[in-house]
Amino acid sequence: MLHVDRAELAQTRVPYRPEPHFFPLEREKLTDENNGNARLPAEQLQRLAYIYRVHLLSLEAQINADPVSAEDYITDALHAIQTLLDDHPEMRNSRQFAELYRTVMTEYQEFYGITDSIVDVQGEIFQVHRELMMAEQEDWFDKQKFVLPENLEIGKTQVPLIRNQQVNNHIAYLTVRRPEIMERWLERSARYFPMMREIFREENVPEELVHLAMIESGLVPTARSHARAVGMWQFIYATGSVYGLEVNWWIDERRDPVKATRAAARHLRDLHEYWNGDWHLALANYNVSTRRMLSSVRRAGGVRNYWEIYPFLPRETRGYVPGFIAATLVAMNPEDFGFEKH
Repeated sequence: MLHVDRAELAQTRVPYRPEPHFFPLEREKLTDENNGNARLPAEQLQRLAYIYRVHLLSLEAQINADPVSAEDYITDALHAIQTLLDDHPEMRNSRQFAELYRTVMTEYQEFYGITDSIVDVQGEIFQVHRELMMAEQEDWFDKQKFVLPENLEIGKTQVPLIRNQQVNNHIAYLTVRRPEIMERWLERSARYFPMMREIFREENVPEELVHLAMIESGLVPTARSHARAVGMWQFIYATGSVYGLEVNWWIDERRDPVKATRAAARHLRDLHEYWNGDWHLALANYNVSTRRMLSSVRRAGGVRNYWEIYPFLPRETRGYVPGFIAATLVAMNPEDFGFEKH
């Protein structure tokens, strides 16, 4: 049995890169010049060895019936692969890297029950996700250069739109660092939000939750993630089928804005009920599995409060609720943040 101290492993962990962009290496032609005879530099070999170690830890966690740790290790391995490619694009032509990539991706597919091939992501939102997840590492909210509007007209909302450091950092991203992203979202919202609000009212779900589609897909009906989540509300096949979305050779109703919005409203309503009326926990659970949520609750001492379990959530989910709150605050007060009202 492999025994590696996780704390020791963390000391050699490569920089985090959320939402990796996968590609089918089978399409690449590996040349002898780049992989057969030439030895990789020591630094690259060390990083390949690190990924193998994390992969083995994921297998050991599954043997020990610890799916939460297995999920963490699988995610770490995938992110390490993406970081390696970011730093050394030429690794795509390395046979050693190709074999490691196939090994890790096979385990990823087996763990999540994915039977078809991994596809490239589609949609600008996934680059936004990568940058937003860095908000935890980079302080974009400069109090000397950025002043939040006073007396924001938020109105009465059922979902608490609290303001804290995490939310302020996301507001700075959407309004100062990448305002063109927020502008595109606002333009698309003029087309889709009237329909969404009507459906959310019919399903007795808070209307402000329509802004979640900005964070999920950038309001792009054709968005597709590496995990094969599809559409404006990013349903995977299993969850979509539970809420009546048909997916077959001829049709994929996850791409239907109207049907997917109704499914999302019902899913959010069910999550809200599961978490005893806590919308922040329901939103986090929309982003990550219930199994992972319950694990975070246990690690936080059993308290069921998003901001209490925040440090124990996956990095993507830590940025998910603050991102939703930030997008909602800006979208509800566009002119106060320097945008046109659509």
